[in-house]
Order: sequence, then structure tokens, then C-alpha cells
Amino acid sequence: MINSSIFTPGSIVIVGASRDTSKIGGKILQNITQNNFTGKLYGINPKETNINGIPCPSIEDLPQCDLAILCIPAEYTEFYVLELAEKHGVRGFIILSAGFSEFNAEGIELQNRVLEIIEKYNCSLIGPNCTGVLTSTYAGIFAGPIPQLDPNGCDFVSGSGAIAAFTVEQGILQGLAFSQIITVGNSAQIGVEEVLEHWDLHFDPNTSSRVKILYIETIKKPDKFLRYASSLIQKGCSITALKAGVSSAGQRAASSHTGALSNPVKAVEALFRKAGIISCSSREELVNTAALCLLGKPQGHRMGIVTHAGGSGVILTDTLSKGGYQIPELTGPLFENLKKQLYPGSSVKNPIDFLATGTADHLRTILQVLLQSGQVDAAAVIYGSPGLKSVEDVYLALEQTIANSEIPIYPVFPSSITAKDEMQSFTTRTHLPFFLDEELLGTALNKEMIADGNKFNNTMQPVIGTIADPAYKVIGTSINGYLSPEICTQLLKITGIPTAKELITQSLNEIIDFAEHAACPIALKSVGLVHKSDSGGISLNLNNKDEITKEYQRLLQIPGTTHIQAQHMHIGTELFIGAAYEPGFGHLVFCGLGGIFVEVLQDTASMLAPVTIQEAEAMIKRLKGYPIFTGVRGSKGLNRELFAHYITLVSNLVTAVPEITELDINPLIADEKSITAVDVRIKIMR
Repeated sequence: MINSSIFTPGSIVIVGASRDTSKIGGKILQNITQNNFTGKLYGINPKETNINGIPCPSIEDLPQCDLAILCIPAEYTEFYVLELAEKHGVRGFIILSAGFSEFNAEGIELQNRVLEIIEKYNCSLIGPNCTGVLTSTYAGIFAGPIPQLDPNGCDFVSGSGAIAAFTVEQGILQGLAFSQIITVGNSAQIGVEEVLEHWDLHFDPNTSSRVKILYIETIKKPDKFLRYASSLIQKGCSITALKAGVSSAGQRAASSHTGALSNPVKAVEALFRKAGIISCSSREELVNTAALCLLGKPQGHRMGIVTHAGGSGVILTDTLSKGGYQIPELTGPLFENLKKQLYPGSSVKNPIDFLATGTADHLRTILQVLLQSGQVDAAAVIYGSPGLKSVEDVYLALEQTIANSEIPIYPVFPSSITAKDEMQSFTTRTHLPFFLDEELLGTALNKEMIADGNKFNNTMQPVIGTIADPAYKVIGTSINGYLSPEICTQLLKITGIPTAKELITQSLNEIIDFAEHAACPIALKSVGLVHKSDSGGISLNLNNKDEITKEYQRLLQIPGTTHIQAQHMHIGTELFIGAAYEPGFGHLVFCGLGGIFVEVLQDTASMLAPVTIQEAEAMIKRLKGYPIFTGVRGSKGLNRELFAHYITLVSNLVTAVPEITELDINPLIADEKSITAVDVRIKIMR
């Protein structure tokens, strides 16, 4: 828990305060004194008794304080933390110093000793190795510009001080408002998860920011992260996040399809998806999605586009259309009359293009008609400047319309040089952000739509059965590694997923007898091989004794084959369901097209277990091959509802038996009525 000393201290001591503002201690002192801190402020510097009116007593003479900000070499921090916590009542610490766990083994030991003191005296610690904290009470941060804080702005927590500074600077350029900035550095005690917890537990619907920005380098506690992020979103907040450090270099080799698919990237994506977080891939996207959320998210998917530059309207139309937005053609008497009020050559079909010579009055009229029509759920206005004259009157007209609009209006100002003054005036008057590029707006809207479609967990509950006892009885004393085909089949049956009729044997006569009683061709598979298809360990569509005998003998010759598995053949579309355990995150459940297409096409969707039926249906709809489920070119579709149900059953199994590290049902054979598991592989690690 983060105590109040971090956010609303009544008194602050800066250990390492300096007159030199090129030093961290000097910059922190300057920022706090110049940004309206009204409490008591002290400095600790053995060479000074007073810095610019700020008293610098000896450590022995320091009065009781709420918060200490340490700007001294790492080796001195342990002494000051103990002294301040034990003798001066300090309960909040911000350690800006580097040289701790990010540095070497000695730094790790030092950080641990400091943390022991912090926890002994029930203190809160931000850092070490951070750039500080900025709240409405004090500007305890040294890197980057200090934005004008706005309670209606964004709360921002960052694992990197530099990224925080760069993001804030970009945000200021686009008029993005901030209400609070926290850099957690090494997160020795308080990381992004704890900040989310604090925001959630202290959320006030009347005063708290509803837009949160996260830059994350480490997620130490995914469960806590999910719990509090989801709770904030349920309370009406929007969260936009960028997770760094999940490159493909972190992926591991695995022997199953799901093992190959599972990696930290997928786990983080699934975590964000589960919570309903808007996932970003750059600082630019962080700023633009936050700007979108501050301006208001559309309640529908119909977008109106207004511009004096036709090409920009086309670009935004293309971007939004790819994301699923509709750019409806605007019709009716309102728009017929509107065209008469614009210059010849203007278009009102959508995008509305009122030409480079269009005026502020034209824009005001267009927006009034657009809002009155009820034909759109939001509007984007793209207006730059050719540099011939000021566009101040146009931006004033836009500002006035936004203030009275019941739907979101998104300003796009692409002329960051020729209209620089007008853009700054717009943000100064309105305290609203804008976008520098129409495609960036479109990307932000598309990302928000995706995140909004992932909020099923807010009201839905996962399907959780009571299969643990029978499942453990089936597994019995099986050793770690892949379970036998017989056990895998039994586990699927307990779970509720039907399997193809099969026989596992070393007897050719038993297989021939099995085939004679089948009303369909059979398949033979080598038992004992990890990748049967790669080793030629599968024979399909065997219809008579000669074919069966030939393939039986061939399969037995493959090194590693111990038995032969005979199965009834099923005809249909191949699907795939899998699950893999990702350390720290739990099980990821996957679905997609089956057979070799799992790895060739990589057309899969994933979700963190436990999975609700609504989440399972959303997974299916995210597949590029989703049209196969609805039917293509006259062909019948597949049983989507049953497939979604099976996904939840797999989730149920891995939740009940967490020792399952990899599960691979590939393929399942599906048609419009039924879905049957044909091949399953399960790996356990006790």
C-alpha cells in the first residue's frame, strides 16, 4: 500500500539539495519551490545552511518530516533512510539515486537492506533509480518539462523516468493534460501494480482521473495487475499501456504447437486483453490513445469526417474502415441544403470536403448539420494551414462546437509549424488535446474498439466445473512429460470433449477387426513420436486390409514407435484448441484453424484462463479464418457455439489441473453440427 506521504506530504526534505540546477538535487529543489508547494521544505547538504531561502539543517536538527527525496550516491542512502525513518518520522521515500539492483550484485544487496528498513518502519518507497513523482501537491520530479496539472487530465505511471519525460513532452505538444506522474524505477517496493491498486482503492467518481497511462518494463504480479486494472475499467476508466522488453528473443523452443505459440509477448497481450486495456506499441500511440480517451470515446461505429484537404479524409477513411468503423454516406435534405452553402466543388457525402478555401463559418455550419443529422456517432475535423493566413478563427469555431457537442469531436491539426501559434492557443483555451496526423487518430480509434470488445470479464463468469478429482485419478502416478494417448483421451472425455473412436495396440489382427466394424475409413498413427506428421507417423483414409497391413508395417519401422493407434476417420474442417502455462501469468488458452495451419498461418487467438463463453466467442471472431464459421461461397458454416464451449472446457481442465503445462488438441474435425477431437497431446510438470 502507498501511504499519503507519497502523494500529499505536508513537509519534504531533499537529501542532496543543491544550488546547482544542473544537478538532480538542485533541479528537484527548483521544481518544488517554483510549482506551488505550500508545505514545509528542507534541504540536507553539509556544505549549506540555506539554499535560496530553503533551510538546510544538519540531519540531527531536522524537524519531523513526511517525505524524503534522496538525490545522493547510492552508498549513502541506507544511512539516511534509517536515520530519517527512525528519528524523524519520515514515512514516504523517493530514491532517485541509481546503483542498486539495476547495477550489480552489491547493488541488489544494498536495495534489499534499504527495503528491510522501509518495511520495518511501515514506510512507502518509490524507486530507487527513478526520476520522481509529480502530484497536485508537489513537483518532486527532475526530468522533463513540468506540465500544468489538470485534475481532468491523465494519471501516468512509468517504469522508466526517461520514457516518462519523453512521453510528457510529446503530450504537452499535443495539448494532453496530466493530473499525476509517477516513475517507479526499480520498483523495489512499489511497482505499476501497486500504483494501480492505489488508484483503484482511492478512486473517487467525482474527482479522480478516468484516463490512465502505463509504461511497463516489468510485471511482477500479473494477478494483482489484472485485478486492479479490471476494477478501474469497470469504474469507467480507460487504461492505455505500453509494455517493453517482450521481444522474440524471449521466446523459447517447445515441442507442441501451443508451447511454440506461448511466450511473454502473448502473455502480456492476453493480460491486457483480459482487462480491457488499450495496448500500444510506441510512445506516440500512448499519447494518441490517451488523447482519444480524454476527448471521449464514440458510443457507436459511425464516423463523420470533415476536412479541407481531401487526401487526409481518404487516409482516415481507409484506416478506420480497416478497423471496422463505418463512414456512412450522408444523405437527406439537410446535406442537400448544406452543399448549397459551401463553395462549388465541395463534397458533403462523407468525408465532407469543404476545400482549402473553406472558412470558419463553413466549418461551423458543417458541424451543426452533422450533429443535427444523427447519422454519425463521432466526428473528426482535419484542418491545417497552407501558411497564407491565420486559422485562429477556424479553431475558435471548432472549439465552440466541441464545447456544445453531445458526441466526441476529434481535432486533427497537421500543420505543426505553420499553425503552431493557433494550436497552442487552442489548447490554452480549451485544455483539450489534438492529433497531429489523421492516421494516428484512426489507429487510436481502432485500438480503442478492440479493447472495448474485450470487456466481457466485467460482468461474465467463467465456466468452472468440478473435474479435478476424476482428472487426478486418471493421471495417477504418471511421470512428468507427455501423458500416454490413453490418458489424454480419458481426460478429454472427463472434460466433456468427444473423441474419435480409437484402438491402441501392437496387434495387426486387432486393428483389422477394428476396421471391419467401422463405417468409415480409418487412420493409423505411430504412438511414441512427439511430431508424428514430421516423422511420417500418420496414415489416413485406409479402406481395406491390404492398405492397413502395409501402413501398419511401415509405421512400426519408424524409430520411437511403440504402439499403433487406429481411429475412425472424420471428415470436416480442421480446428485447434491448445493451452500452455506461462510462468507468472498462468495458462494461456489458444484456438485457431487446425492441422499444419497453426504454425504456417499463425492464425490463432489467445486468452488467459479462466475463459468465459463470451471471451471464447470473441477469440473465434478474432481469427482471420472466422468466415469459415459463418459459411463461405455457399458452403455450410461450422458450429461456432460448440467450438466456444469446447474452449471453455479446455480452460476448465487446465484451471482444475494446473500441473498441465502444454495441451494440444489438433486437429478437431468440425462441421455445421459436431466437433470431434482426433489428436490430443498433454504434458504435465508436477
